[in-house]
Amino acid sequence: MDLNKHMEKEVSPGSSDATILVNESGVISFANQQVYENFGYEHHELNGEKLLKLIPGANLLSSREGEFIHQIGIHRDGHAFSLFSG
Repeated sequence: MDLNKHMEKEVSPGSSDATILVNESGVISFANQQVYENFGYEHHELNGEKLLKLIPGANLLSSREGEFIHQIGIHRDGHAFSLFSG
């Protein structure tokens, strides 16, 4: 079973938490439905895109597990919104 199929089963479809998986290059390999709703994209449009398209200030190398970080997300229509990761 590939990782994306596994994640779709593991991440609850009704979850209010947006979940994005990226590879070591910052390319999105999985995003749950909440991500698509929050950012205004259709299902699977983000696979293969850079995380920086959604969160321009994201620095994956500087964040530590369990640390809460305030970021600015960019919706498909261009408006910015606050989000927190942790």
